[in-house]
Amino acid sequence: MPAPDPLIRWVSHPAALLELDIGQWERALMLGRRHGVSGRWYPSLAADGLLDRVPPAVLPHLHSDHLVAADRVRAARWEINRIVHALRGSGTVPTLLKGAAYIAAGLSPGNCRMVSDVDILVPRHTLDVVEEALKAHGWHPTPHDEYDERYYREWMHELPPFQHAIRGTSLDLHHNILPLTSDLCPDASDLLSRAVALPDHHCRMLEPCDMVLHSVLHGFYGGEFSNCFRDVFDVYELCRDFSSVDVEFWSRLTARTLALGAARPMWLALRQLRRFDDIEVPASCLAKLLEAAGFWPGRLLVDRLVAATFLPAVPPSPGERLALKALLARSHWVKMPLRILVPHLGHKLQLRLRERMTTEAPAADA
Repeated sequence: MPAPDPLIRWVSHPAALLELDIGQWERALMLGRRHGVSGRWYPSLAADGLLDRVPPAVLPHLHSDHLVAADRVRAARWEINRIVHALRGSGTVPTLLKGAAYIAAGLSPGNCRMVSDVDILVPRHTLDVVEEALKAHGWHPTPHDEYDERYYREWMHELPPFQHAIRGTSLDLHHNILPLTSDLCPDASDLLSRAVALPDHHCRMLEPCDMVLHSVLHGFYGGEFSNCFRDVFDVYELCRDFSSVDVEFWSRLTARTLALGAARPMWLALRQLRRFDDIEVPASCLAKLLEAAGFWPGRLLVDRLVAATFLPAVPPSPGERLALKALLARSHWVKMPLRILVPHLGHKLQLRLRERMTTEAPAADA
């Protein structure tokens, strides 16, 4: 089992922060902000009556981080309200994804979450109606060229990001949870048929196992591992929440994972939960996942790359940079077949070279 990382200890047991000196507090705040968890510490310490033990120079920073996170959560709740209002006449009930779902459902990962956008899932055949309803209420797709429009609408699992004309908030409109070109792309109608109503918000969320699966697939299959700690922490808190109220959760999660053919990314994700001391993944669950995953040449390498990028230094070491690049390449590899991937990367490289030449041309003329 990997040695516990200090950040894990600080998010699991915030009172441990009180052992730090000023120099260590600086590192703790830097890491907490980098991974979006520092906003939790002020209310956690306040609830235990420990704020008077926080160094006076640190307390305003903790309070400020909490206020920022609380404002992000408040803004997310308002955006959910406005999205539901916008779609009320369209006949489509949105299913919230990721941070928006965690907040609306009162789940642990939504606690003081630094939400940057709201993600919703709707049936693909309703996209035109939903898009028009959103436009009528101020959300518009961000500008993209013709190639990007095709990229999103033919191959991806979502439309180009939307931005509200007045509030400037972002919305991602999904019709699936993985790109259509991915070999693990599930049947979205199956996901939606199992979704759970959120009566207070007049919308829905994925059922618990599907919610964990989406978090795993987002972080450990098509993700770029730029924030591996956050991805692992989300899976950890979701599994802890659901397993505490459902004694059959682990067996149901295993069965659902096998049914969707997602054993490899789920095994990679659950392996990382060994870092936390207050949750135990049943050995039978990991054994079934590994058996279903079978042997794949890159298994041990990917497992080690994930471990290496779990909490990279700031700035990352050369080895960590290499690991991040390798996982980025893998994320492209699994999302697209080569017949699409190679031309796509060629197009992006051409655009980058053109931008560089345009930027450097004035300097050369001078």
